[in-house]
Parts: sequence; C-alpha cells; structure tokens
Amino acid sequence: MIALVLSLVTLAQATPPAPKCGNARPSLDAIKTAEGIVIAEDGTIYFSQPFGDAASDFIGRYRPPYKEVELKWLEVGPKAVGITLDPKRKALYVGSRGRKKLLSVALTDPPVVRELADAEENINGVTLAQDGSVYYTDQGGGHVYRVLGDGTKTQVTTTPVEDPNGIAFGPDGKLYVLSYAKAKVTQLVLADGKEVSRAPFAEITAGKKADGITFDSKGRMYVTADGLFRLSADGKSVTSLGKAYGANADFGSGALSCSDLYTAGNGKGIFRYNGDTTGAAVIWQRPVEKATVPPPSPPPAAPAKIADRLELELVTDATTEALGVLAAPGDRSGRLFIVEKQGPIRILRGKTFAPKPFLDLTGKVSLWKSPNSEQGLLGLAFHPKYAKNGLFYIHFTDPKGDTRVVEYRVQKSDPDAADLDSAREILYVKQPYGNHNGGHLEFGPDGKLYVALGDGGSADDPHGNAQNPNTVLGKLLRIDVDAKDLSPKIIGMGLRNPWRYSFDSKTGDLYIADVGQNVWEQVHYVPAKTVGGPNNWGWNITEGTHCFRAEPCVRQGLIKPVIDYPHSEGCSITGGSVYRGKAIPALRGHYFFSDYCTAILRSFRMDKGKVVDSWDWKAALDPDNRLAKISAFGQDHNGEIYVITHEGPIFKIVPRKK
Repeated sequence: MIALVLSLVTLAQATPPAPKCGNARPSLDAIKTAEGIVIAEDGTIYFSQPFGDAASDFIGRYRPPYKEVELKWLEVGPKAVGITLDPKRKALYVGSRGRKKLLSVALTDPPVVRELADAEENINGVTLAQDGSVYYTDQGGGHVYRVLGDGTKTQVTTTPVEDPNGIAFGPDGKLYVLSYAKAKVTQLVLADGKEVSRAPFAEITAGKKADGITFDSKGRMYVTADGLFRLSADGKSVTSLGKAYGANADFGSGALSCSDLYTAGNGKGIFRYNGDTTGAAVIWQRPVEKATVPPPSPPPAAPAKIADRLELELVTDATTEALGVLAAPGDRSGRLFIVEKQGPIRILRGKTFAPKPFLDLTGKVSLWKSPNSEQGLLGLAFHPKYAKNGLFYIHFTDPKGDTRVVEYRVQKSDPDAADLDSAREILYVKQPYGNHNGGHLEFGPDGKLYVALGDGGSADDPHGNAQNPNTVLGKLLRIDVDAKDLSPKIIGMGLRNPWRYSFDSKTGDLYIADVGQNVWEQVHYVPAKTVGGPNNWGWNITEGTHCFRAEPCVRQGLIKPVIDYPHSEGCSITGGSVYRGKAIPALRGHYFFSDYCTAILRSFRMDKGKVVDSWDWKAALDPDNRLAKISAFGQDHNGEIYVITHEGPIFKIVPRKK
C-alpha cells in the first residue's frame, strides 16, 4: 500500500553520456569455454558456455575486482547461446536452445530466471532495441524475431536471411545481421518492429563463420569471423585485426578499459583485443542521464457552489487500522461492517459498535512489525445474494505471508456472527515478498468475484510477474464462486499494487487505483464492455502514463491510466468509489480517490471515455487537516461515501448542516 521511494519526475535525455572507463585488463585464463558475452556498465562480464560439460547449463559471471570467475553463477538449462543486457531494467536476455525459449534474467539478489517467450531450436544471436524489446535470429529458419516485455513475439523479417547468426543494432538505428558461413552482413531497416527494406552491407571475403558483431564510437563495425575484422561505417572497407575467438563481441566498460574489445566463442574462452577506440555509446545500451521535468498542475478546487454545501461528518474514531466500510446486500438494518487490518470485522450501528466482532482473525493473519505494513486482513465482499445464502468472502495474508481468499457463511441463529466452521478456501497464492499483496475484493455486475493481486512485492517487479501471463501476481482475476470450478480467470495484467478498485453501480464501469513505484500514482478506467479483457495496464513497462526507467518503451497493447499524479503530490494512491447516493445529487458519477501519504481528496467524472470535472476537495472538506493516512473509502446501502483513515477516524461526506 505504501510506496516508500520518492524521487523527482525524470525523463531520459536524447544523448547519452560517455561510458565510465577504467583500465583493468583482468586475466581470462580461467574461462575455458564461452559463446555469448555481454559487459555491464560496471565492467561485469556475463557469458554463456553451451559447449563442454563443466558448466554448460550455467551463465558465468566475472566481476570487479576480478578475483574469481564464477563459472556456475546461474543455472539456466542446456545450450544457452546468445546473450544481451538491458542496464535500465537490470535484466539479461538469453537464448536457450535446450529449452527452446528466450529467457529473461532479473539481476536481483538472488537473480530470477523466467521464460519470456517460446523460441526455435536454433535460436542464436540476441540483441536489445532502443524501445527495450528483444530481437533474435533463428539460424535454422532464417528469420529474425522480436519479443516484447510481456512475451509477445512477432516475426520481423519478410523473407529468410541466409544463415543468420550474430545480430546488433547500429548507432544509426538499423539492424545488422551476420550470415554465418559466408561472412556476409545484411542491413535491415525497420518500422514498428517490421522489416521495411534490406540491403547487403558488406562481405568479409577473408573470413568465415561470422558470429559476433558490435560497434565502436566512430560508427565502425567489428565482426568475428575466424578472426577479428573492422568495417568502415559505410561497409566498403574491411580491415583484418588478427586473431579473435569467433562468437559474440562487446567493448569494455566500467572498471575495464572501454577501448578493449572482448570476444568469445565456439567452445573457447574469451579473447581481448587491445584497441584504441571506445565502444559505441548506444543510447539503449548505456546508462543515460536524467533531466527534471516539471510536474503537471494539480486539479482545481471543487466549485464553491457545490463544495460549500458539503462537509465531513465524523462517524467513529474507535477503529484500529481500518481498511473497509461496507453494507451487506439486501440488509436494511443500517449495519456497517468495518474491516480492520489486524483481523477483526466489526459491526457498526449508527455510531455504536456491537460488543463482539462479526468475525475475528486476530493472530491468524500475518503482520509486519511495521506501522505501515501491507499484510493482514485486507478485504471483505458479500455475495450479491447474501440476504438469501449468507455467504461472504475475505482476503488476507496468512501467518506465512501468503494470500488466501476464503468463503464464510453467517450463522443461521445469529446474523451478527460468522460461522467459523463454514470456511471454504477459494484462492491460495504464494507470495515471494511481504508487500504488494493487493487485498481488495468486489463482486461485479455479472455476479462474479473480482480479485486483484499485486506484483509480488520488493521493488521494480524483480520477477517480472506483472507482465508474465503464467502467474496470477500483478493481475485482475475473476472467479465464479457459484461454480464447481473455482479456477481464477486472468482478465487483466500489468498491475503493481492495486489498492482498491470498484465498479460503478449504475454503469458497470471499473476503476482501479494502482500504487506507483518511483514517480507516478495512477487510476485506470475500464468501460463495462471491456472489463472481461484482455487488458494490460502497463506495469512494469510503464508507470502512470510514462515509461518506467527506459525512454522510449514499447507501449503496444498497453492501456494508459486516465489520471496520474507525481510524487510531489503523494506517494501511495488510495482508490475509492463512484458516488451514486441520494443525498448529494451534484456528486453523482464522481469517482473519489485519495493518497495515503498526503491525504489529498479528489474526484472526477468520466464522460464518453474522457475525464471531466476533475476537482480537489481538500480545502473545502478538510480545512482543519483532520484527514491523515487515508487507507480506503466505503459505501453504505444508500451509496453514500465514507472516508476511512488508518489512525482511527472514519468520516462520511454529507450535506452541510444549515
């Protein structure tokens, strides 16, 4: 729920700085077999080693101060060949012939390997594009393929390239492909990931087995082809530079000399060519500086003719870490159910609590020993037919920190108490970290239960869960609790930590507030007709309406939020509800939201897919700053809106008393 990292609003500049360079030339004798090689900005050398038996299932690592080569740094399976690096997303991409997959390796501690996309059995060269997508060659079929961050794969080439092997984007933005046996270089011009044209660029008549390709800062190409060759920027001049191993190539960086070229391959080790020109500072291969961008202006204050007629009424201040206020469908007794994070669900009548909780999970939920923990009892939803079947559902993290959604039934003899023996588990999800659990529950107009889960936690989505269709983390799920098959259906992906979502009771439209990482908080709007998906809300490719980390980024297929605001105005959005009450007609259709860190109070309406009447209510409704740590919103059976704070008080938006 809480975004802990605050930073300035930033955007990548168009021109990268020169890479930092050292003068280290470490011994390479311990590396006996290598095929793919890539060098990180700090000088760490990563290499694949598909040949031989000693470490063929592993990616190797050799990092400053170069005291020890880690031949078995990371197991990825047999026959890993091509390898490339995305320093902005802190990820390696590896082509695995043994698994027939393109792998993604998050450079976390420990690193995390996942299968990003299916690949052909002869996947070979792998490279990164400016937009963060990955390109690779299929040596067997002759084509080049492109893979997006969510695993979507498309064919780039219109017809096969002869015997394609090494691949790299040049400083000119064009894609260069090596033909292995004949040592030819083909130049491809692309648009939106598709080939527009191609032309022969060069032929290395003195070479063969062309494999590695890279560029220096003068735009010259270097190719390994049973030796090392340097090609002029126009491809017309080819110069032999002597011995080199014949696979991937990359220039040094960081602790290494940036004018040294490292080549690896074909079952041999790593060779270093001591050159006199640094590698190309290609914008998508090197870290870039950041420039501050002024944040957008906050929305205007709500019109006085409306705001002056409203106020916040204190309902109760006798709660502990409350997260929810709701009424049971068909219940006209006036009861409100108050969800508290530590485990109890309490019944409030008017301004008085019932003597005993409706359900109490105190001691049965996990809680960080932190005042801003994201674990505990997090959500409650009543079945639409609760008045007849007495069923309700809770969402909590168990003592091990894992997510559970459980069904209960009310006692037949006591409408103010749950039947503890009626528990039925609806969903279990193992959580890798203690944060980003989501936690909300809500039934949609279709009578199905909607469950939104965060990306699994830590920071930056290190496991790539939000864009991985093979996990429920970072997803919006739909479950038919009335069916025998309780399998959740993924209807949306790309969520970081959805902290409250709600359906408009009149239109069926869905609003999702998703907590941001470094800079932006956001609200997603999903029209009723598209709720069933597929939907992709962008994380961790985007944060708000902006690229996350890397500019530019691939936005194809991503849905932009309708509202985002920077961390100069808050740091952890709290989603609310669309007002459909009777007491304040002027608010009908307004979606309310807040921020846990700054207690802003805002609303907007959607009209024909566009945001209108975006207003700030803080000055009008909270001039004395009574609101703090707003954790959620709630509604009663009349559709009136409640504002819930984590520190005890719960308020209701009401017409001002005359």
